[in-house]
Amino acid sequence: MKDFIPSSIPNITGNEGKYLQQCIETTFVSSVGQFVNDFEKISAEKTGFKYGVAVSSGTVGLHLGLHSIKKKDDDKESLVILPDYTFIASANAIALSGAKPWLFDIREKDLNLDLELVDKTLSEECFISDDKVYHKKKNILVSSIMPVFAIGQPINFIEIQEFRKKWPIPIIIDAAGAIGCMSEGKKLGSLNAECSVISFNGNKTFTSGGGGMVLTNKEELYTKLKHLSSTARNKEEYIHDQQGFNYRMTNLQAAVGVAQLERFDEFLDKKKEIFNYYQKNINIPDIRFIEEKNQDSSRWLSFFVVNENSELKTKDILNVLKENDIEGRSFWVPMHLQPPYKDSFKSKLDISSRVYDRVVILPSSTNLANEHLERVVESINSLNG
Repeated sequence: MKDFIPSSIPNITGNEGKYLQQCIETTFVSSVGQFVNDFEKISAEKTGFKYGVAVSSGTVGLHLGLHSIKKKDDDKESLVILPDYTFIASANAIALSGAKPWLFDIREKDLNLDLELVDKTLSEECFISDDKVYHKKKNILVSSIMPVFAIGQPINFIEIQEFRKKWPIPIIIDAAGAIGCMSEGKKLGSLNAECSVISFNGNKTFTSGGGGMVLTNKEELYTKLKHLSSTARNKEEYIHDQQGFNYRMTNLQAAVGVAQLERFDEFLDKKKEIFNYYQKNINIPDIRFIEEKNQDSSRWLSFFVVNENSELKTKDILNVLKENDIEGRSFWVPMHLQPPYKDSFKSKLDISSRVYDRVVILPSSTNLANEHLERVVESINSLNG
């Protein structure tokens, strides 16, 4: 009987058990402990940032970032620019912060936010006043923009920096699955953004069981993020100087995360090896792997996109994988098709509407053996005949 090949599961064959035992022996199992400090430091170093704040999930990391960049005189209601093609956590974090998502279309070449479309729309529909951007018709503040690095694929950093020069809109990068990505040879921390958020959920390249990391180069913002994530408690006394959140990561989770990041290069290399194997050996017509020049994806999940007019359908590929005990998956459903956000303010969403159901996610776990990869490829290639 063939063993089942899952889509993406953790590889916890390093020092995870050893470090967890240390937590138990020292009794530092909650939100204070050396592993939390180490995990923040290592995460920042690996991604090129000065500071990291460990939190209980990527979603709360996005919310914490949005909340922390608010200014006292900001309008209560505001818009946050968001790609239509993303995981719903991105939109949920915006709603939780009191803002509303402004949905924009993506580019078919990389499934990422179309910054040219955003720039054109802002030029036509918005104005700048007191170094802030407002929508003319709605008379509402555009409080931030949240580019999402879709499935680990970064947007060209130069494009983001040029956008930043033109529009005084704070930037929060949703890099949930993009740890290890690079653009033009530069790490994520080279971007002039307020912060970037990484997820350490169980299906990510590196996991802490759950959890996330808010990364920033801005010392004042780091101090605020750290303070608000710890219920805004003032030193040792039970005095809380503002509304805060219990968003802290536990030392237990951080212990697993530290062990994972000890294998940083190993896991990233394996993800790229998996992608390269699929790209080289899958031989069926009318599919496209995404590979952008000078843009190094984290290859969190390997996937391809079925061409729009192909006779071969996504369901055919997923069915043949299932028949061979392989977990293939479709992926995100756009925000405008999600019940909570179907009435959101939006641009034309031609590409996200057409492409989302043509994405096929392939098994991408870092503990995949060669025979597993071969079985995936053989199963898909069988559709040729």
